[in-house]
Amino acid sequence: MPFSFEGFDAFNAGYRAVLTEWKLLVDDANPIARTNVVPLVGAPSEPSLYAFAYAIPGATERPTFVVAGAGEMRERGLGVQGIVRHGESSSDAMREKAAHVMGIMQARLSGLGVDWPDVTMVDVYTIRPIEAFVADTVLGPAGAAAIHGVRWFPSRPPLVGLEYEMDLRGVVRELLV
Repeated sequence: MPFSFEGFDAFNAGYRAVLTEWKLLVDDANPIARTNVVPLVGAPSEPSLYAFAYAIPGATERPTFVVAGAGEMRERGLGVQGIVRHGESSSDAMREKAAHVMGIMQARLSGLGVDWPDVTMVDVYTIRPIEAFVADTVLGPAGAAAIHGVRWFPSRPPLVGLEYEMDLRGVVRELLV
């Protein structure tokens, strides 16, 4: 089940303690990109690591990166009031949520010095249908990255009240074990 805001803060405190212990913080900031979701079917009984990705600077001429997952929160710390169209899951509400998250993804790409043509994977996490908005709200703004399509995982975002989450990456090679 998704966490309450308080439960997610407690989970993150434990996560941050591990990062601190392993000396992975950079200037007291978390440099790790992650996506926390709750699969609709087959969910583990406790938080678990499903996948691990890393990028090696300069290993290729093409930039490689992983953009952390984000849900439709306007600003962290506002609680349910910060959720775009909280309590709504109509097609129009989901389109607005997705558009908001696309803005977050654009800002994160810009922060990494890359852009949509560098993206090779777009992952969407929601238990709601995406067909009504994915073409115009996700693939259209993604431009050149749209050639790769979207992977949809029927999953809930990690916080109660969120309906939509996505993450991105740009990779040259992906290995599945």
